[in-house]
Amino acid sequence: MNIVEAILGNPDLTSLSFKSGEYVEVTFDRKRLSKLGDKNPMWKGDDVGINALHEWINNNRPKPESGLCEFCNIAPLYDADITGIYNSLIMNFNYLSF
Repeated sequence: MNIVEAILGNPDLTSLSFKSGEYVEVTFDRKRLSKLGDKNPMWKGDDVGINALHEWINNNRPKPESGLCEFCNIAPLYDADITGIYNSLIMNFNYLSF
């Protein structure tokens, strides 16, 4: 059993044998995974600010492989909300040039 299986499977950690220090990593990762997304006490959902939303889109939506605007094929790229509804739906954003 590897560390990822231990974290996701939530087994009895006393039965696992890891090298020195790995037990700490397992418990730390389990705590970190339990606070991801909407489980985090700082989660704001769709009430997030525009700057934070654009940062999240830049981190979670891959840029086009060509590195060019999805509309006119000119660089540079900026993530742009195409619907006017600011939420975290990735399909509402395109990489466009100004």
